[in-house]
Amino acid sequence: YIFGGENVETVGSTDGIFIYDNLVTYNLVDKIVDVIPLSVEMNYTSAVRYENLIFVAGRSAVTNMQTEIVFGALNTETKDFNEIPFSFENLTSDEFNIEAMTVLENTLYVALSKKTNSTITIQAVNLENP
Repeated sequence: YIFGGENVETVGSTDGIFIYDNLVTYNLVDKIVDVIPLSVEMNYTSAVRYENLIFVAGRSAVTNMQTEIVFGALNTETKDFNEIPFSFENLTSDEFNIEAMTVLENTLYVALSKKTNSTITIQAVNLENP
């Protein structure tokens, strides 16, 4: 599964950054590529699987100079992607980057880096009783 991404292209004399709003899947057995449109474009993504869900976090452009964090989940059985409202303790979306995510023993761990000083903090969500 490849969520979003970006491509930098030169068109004429202008460089452009194009952010994708697709999920690309590649079946390793059948060698089939499938493209699923997402409800939002995103880059700098991190993803982790839990049962039939793939949690995804990334950045989406608000303006040319400003981005916001996008968080959602893909149901691998239905291929539905839903954005999930979120908040992290003592942080606003413009103060941090999501560096990585993992699931251990039914808990989703998210590693966040503060933009001002690169301090890493870990926040956790119990997936059995969120």
